Amino acid sequence: MTKVRILVVEDERIVAEDLRVRLQKMGYAVPSTVSSGDEAVRELEKNGTDLVIMDIVIKGGMDGIETADIIRSRFDVPVVYLTAYTDEEMLNRARITEPFGYIVKPFDERELHITIEMALYKSKMENKLKEAKERFSATLNSIGDGIIAMDSGRRILFMNPAARSMTGLNDARGKSLEEVYNIITDENGESTLVTGNGKTIFVEHAYTPLKDSRGKFNGLVLVFRDISERKRAEKLHLENMRLNYANKIKSEFIANTSHELVTPLNFIIGFSDLLVRKAVGELNETQERYAENINKSGRHLLALINDILDLSRIEAGKIELFFEKISVTETINDTISLIKEKAGKHNIHLITDIDPELEIEADEQRLKQVLLNLLDNAVKFSKKEGGTIAIKAGKEGDMARFSVSDTGIGIREEDMKKLFNQFEQLDSGISKKYGGTGLGLAITKKLVELHGGKITVESRYGECSTFTFIIPVTQKR
Repeated sequence: MTKVRILVVEDERIVAEDLRVRLQKMGYAVPSTVSSGDEAVRELEKNGTDLVIMDIVIKGGMDGIETADIIRSRFDVPVVYLTAYTDEEMLNRARITEPFGYIVKPFDERELHITIEMALYKSKMENKLKEAKERFSATLNSIGDGIIAMDSGRRILFMNPAARSMTGLNDARGKSLEEVYNIITDENGESTLVTGNGKTIFVEHAYTPLKDSRGKFNGLVLVFRDISERKRAEKLHLENMRLNYANKIKSEFIANTSHELVTPLNFIIGFSDLLVRKAVGELNETQERYAENINKSGRHLLALINDILDLSRIEAGKIELFFEKISVTETINDTISLIKEKAGKHNIHLITDIDPELEIEADEQRLKQVLLNLLDNAVKFSKKEGGTIAIKAGKEGDMARFSVSDTGIGIREEDMKKLFNQFEQLDSGISKKYGGTGLGLAITKKLVELHGGKITVESRYGECSTFTFIIPVTQKR
């Protein structure tokens, strides 16, 4: 077991030697004895010690009290005073240095031993208390919640960094809680803290009373936390719920209204068809033009209503896909047959590059709808006459990749980000020239996503565009 080391500071050689012998007999180590304060400081700097026994009156530039003050502040070593003087003035000076005990000359070994052991025990307990305070302080300082400790009169004793940050006050010790913690509670019971710089934050808080060992109230601890982010998230969640509900009501209203329009519209298209085909008799040139305009407008309106119905069903989650294994070659060829005549009128050449072995699990009708929307746009936005549309399909890992490329008018860079938005037409002049509902690409994107895929576009304005989408070869069950 390591012996306790004691430094003796005594300028009377006989007393110092007697003390050294007695201490060693008691089992303590006394590596050296010194006779002045300067020597004591140098010895501590060089070798350190566990305890200092020092005469209050020693030779040199510093007396024992001045030396003890340096030892306490620099080395944190307990000091026991050895003195033959007991006058009040000297004792008052000595108390300031917070000594760990006094040994009055002449002394006996029992008194010496008890005083040393008490000093060592007190030093050990103080060090433990200091460590506990440091750990406690580090814990309080690292906690994200604000902590304010008050006395029984609600005067601030302590604020951790989080509390100082939230209140905007660096030093509030001695102030009343009301000066520091300016809280406003609304009719819903929600608390808002007004900070020192005038900002407000949502907080939740709790008070805990402090009591002494006899149960007497002697203070309060306030713990509070900033819940502004949580409140913003809750507000955003409620707003999203309201928007989703409004969107659902809108979709249901559109769907119901659109259904009401379809029946009379079919009659208009049907009767105008009869007029155009002259099934009810000959028409003059003006009447024939009117009938064709009615028929064309009716079909355009029906296409718009069908797009709206599709979109509302998708948004309401009421569209159901029927997955089956299909041949991609057959599906694309069937779709091309629907657009071939329209492309031919504009002298547009259709070319394909399709993996003949490619089979995927998909809803064939919806996949055709996606391809037809892309092909129809490619034809619609081709240059005045001529051009090429290329349709490609192949397998990439566990995904099937489709692309539709054209040599048309292209898309401006600033229009790319709103391309798939609902009812979004990129240019009013183009819209008037080419028509369209502004829903085709929005529906296309949603149908691709319902298949578990995604769609992208690349374009050079005035030259070409390529729409590419990928979907899984096999759907997850």
